[in-house]
Amino acid sequence: MFCENCGAQLQQKKNKLVCPKCGKKYQLEDSGKEKDEYIKPHRMSPKKNIIIIIIAALLVLGIGAGATVLAVTNTPSYKVSHGLEIAEHYLLEQDYEQAIIEYEKVLKIDPMNVDAYLGLAKAYERSGDIDKAIEVLREGLDKTGDKRIEKRLNKLLNHDEGTLSGKVCKASDQSTAVSGAIVNVYKNDDLYTAQESDADGNYSIRNIPEGQYYIEITADGYMDFCSYATVKNEENTYMETFLMIEGSEDETGIACGEVINSLMGSGVDDAMLTVKKDWNNTDEFAETITTTTTDSYGRYTLELPLGNYTVIASKDGYVKSSFNIIVQPGTTNNQNGTIFPEVSDDVFLITLTWGENPNDLDSHVEGTLSDGEHFHVFFEHTVQYDGENALCDLDYDDTTSFGPEHITLNPNTDKPYYYYIYKYAGRGTVADSGAKITVYKGNELIAEYNVPTDLGDEDFWNVFAIKDGRLITENTITSSVDTSYAD
Repeated sequence: MFCENCGAQLQQKKNKLVCPKCGKKYQLEDSGKEKDEYIKPHRMSPKKNIIIIIIAALLVLGIGAGATVLAVTNTPSYKVSHGLEIAEHYLLEQDYEQAIIEYEKVLKIDPMNVDAYLGLAKAYERSGDIDKAIEVLREGLDKTGDKRIEKRLNKLLNHDEGTLSGKVCKASDQSTAVSGAIVNVYKNDDLYTAQESDADGNYSIRNIPEGQYYIEITADGYMDFCSYATVKNEENTYMETFLMIEGSEDETGIACGEVINSLMGSGVDDAMLTVKKDWNNTDEFAETITTTTTDSYGRYTLELPLGNYTVIASKDGYVKSSFNIIVQPGTTNNQNGTIFPEVSDDVFLITLTWGENPNDLDSHVEGTLSDGEHFHVFFEHTVQYDGENALCDLDYDDTTSFGPEHITLNPNTDKPYYYYIYKYAGRGTVADSGAKITVYKGNELIAEYNVPTDLGDEDFWNVFAIKDGRLITENTITSSVDTSYAD
């Protein structure tokens, strides 16, 4: 320490500091302290400072992280998602009482949660309390209006009626919705009911008795569009997207495409094509508009008045099939059909076709082998044997739009075999893909499925299961595959 008067180094004498040069004295604050403690303040080393700073920073970060985790786990969305996971775990473990408790907790947080209503109803149903399951689904339908809840409720109520659903779009791009189109439903030439398509082009007509119907769609600025439809009890029958054409029957256009062997993915030459008016018109007594045959590559070209038509494809040794086409001004390409050789066994033959987008949809089958082991057939595992017998075969896999993809399934247990579609790649969604599935048992067509257009934009289409030789229709679109509905 230095003298403030002359700047000389001070010296300590007893309890004072004295300047040896000018004699100025300074009183020490505490005479009991050692000299150095007053002349030179105590400081920590830089290294110790750094260590303490690091420890303090880590403590702050730890406290912050803990606070963040606590904040996240306290959010309603986290509690809902975590609660659903817990409930689904109990459901899989067949602890239905605990599953019910967990689903009810979720609904207290989020009374509009569709998955919680469906799960809670399933837990009651599997525990044997069907009346309570119906009560839960009714409450969920009243609050949310969700179509999945309605479908499940109708199944439990065993209604002797069905629903007819689909979408109306412009033919020129096959994706622009036509709102305000009138969907007229005729039974035996009498108008049974009608509904207007919504802002997204969708319609869903409920409470239609089982049977055959004639559908006529009208919209300003478009030609009338007509199709036949089959409604089944307790099912929502989804139609192919109706494609409204601009123009008149006085004009003509060209439809082009290919008839493909769905087992091989190759064109079928010299197939006979019979053309009839309207969609889904397979009545052998209906008027034939024209006929043609495919060339050596399986291709065809048809010039017809503008409108919509059914093409029936046939060839000796093949199972007869049909597909729908449109004819609009100019040329409309890639209107393909499928056909496959006759089979001698009652195997299930499943064919998938779709539109240009997404470019890659994949067919999947999951089930159980006779030894109890699980199997999964898809593009990475195309053939599954059960012992020495081929159980399931992905005969052909398409990755460049339109399809077809074909699966041959020969069930040999009483366990369910689940068939579903997954969007693997490309623009667009499963819902707007125009996907269609045909199911044959041996040489007989037993079912057709068109992709639902109003159940969301997720990537999995749960189509059906086969159990004890019969089809169990699911027809839902979800964010993850459902392989439990037929258990």
